[in-house]
Amino acid sequence: VATGTAAGNRTLAEIQAVVRAEAAADPTAHFLWAFPAPTDPANSSVRQDIIAACGVAERTTGVMTKCDLVKGEFDTSPASIIATKMRTLQADEPALGGGWITMANACSVKEATAAWEAAGSPEGELERFKQANMLLRERATFNRLRSGDTKTDKQRSLIVPKVAFGAAALLDHIQRAVGDTRVSDSATAFSRSTDAIGSAS
Repeated sequence: VATGTAAGNRTLAEIQAVVRAEAAADPTAHFLWAFPAPTDPANSSVRQDIIAACGVAERTTGVMTKCDLVKGEFDTSPASIIATKMRTLQADEPALGGGWITMANACSVKEATAAWEAAGSPEGELERFKQANMLLRERATFNRLRSGDTKTDKQRSLIVPKVAFGAAALLDHIQRAVGDTRVSDSATAFSRSTDAIGSAS
């Protein structure tokens, strides 16, 4: 799965050149467009300036990140705001062949470090504890968004377009895109290990 290019200080022409080169070099390459949930879809030029211009819409999946950072506004819940943005992103042209995935990205380094220390500070394992903390917070975020914050089944389906959400949905998408069962096996092993950390903390 190709992710295009690092942000950096590249010009639009340079980014387009990289995406076109990756697309041409591998006809099976898929692209991920990371869209931060707190931002306004109307302010993003990625779809037209890069995805459409490079002709990779059918090979692109949208990833709405940072859903945990969306705040409510007056009497509008975070879930309603996310659902409205997702409806806009799904309706805009060109449509993305890979659809959309929603993710939450928060990790409490303090909580993760405390859990790691409580487990005896195993060498080289702190990063795994951080990943586990991120997944735990992700689950809490989507449980909240799909329950009390949502008013209709339509909103729920917009926030979680498929059965899976977050990191699990992304890993499943990558596995299907590249057709490599090793990705799926790695995802299962990782999920089990982080579940163990979560239940122990």
